[in-house]
Amino acid sequence: MIKKTVLFILFLMVFFTAEILPQIRHGGYAAAIFDFSPVISQTAVFAGGRAVWMFNGRFGIGGAYHDIISDVNSNFYDTLAMDYSLVQLNYGGMTLEYNYPINDDLHIGAEILLAGGGLKLLPKDKSKPYSDFYGNDFLLWQPAVNITYKLTSVTRLTLNFGYRKISDFKPYINHTGDDFSDYSAAIYFRFGEY
Repeated sequence: MIKKTVLFILFLMVFFTAEILPQIRHGGYAAAIFDFSPVISQTAVFAGGRAVWMFNGRFGIGGAYHDIISDVNSNFYDTLAMDYSLVQLNYGGMTLEYNYPINDDLHIGAEILLAGGGLKLLPKDKSKPYSDFYGNDFLLWQPAVNITYKLTSVTRLTLNFGYRKISDFKPYINHTGDDFSDYSAAIYFRFGEY
């Protein structure tokens, strides 16, 4: 039985290498990301980037990183700083995507980001003393759908709509993972040929 299984796997490897691999067209892209999403019931702006390797212009695998760039107030009052703290949230991980061409210039797609991230609460005024016990780690998944329009041969504009879900989150001061899980809308500027 083991001998037959090994022979079958070797046959598949040879078939894949000889027949399918030469037919695969591949390329990649790098993208600047601007993401808008509620965090603790306040509108937050994230900036980030992604790099994706594309196969046949449809399937992609890569990495992405998002970091909050707007001020989001937490509901934690730091008695040492005498003020409410700001949220610093960032995450990054692996992205998988599929694009379906409507025509040469317009594609629709679906993607998922599987990531890990970190949360800190920082003072608004760092010149004041503040409590030094902030920090938490979490796991996140963010499925999304998108529409991509080809602007030039190497530039594309993508509108993305998804849901960020933080699934592994320790209750943190006055926040839980649900405070950071919500819908998102993003715009990507993709640069690359695929």
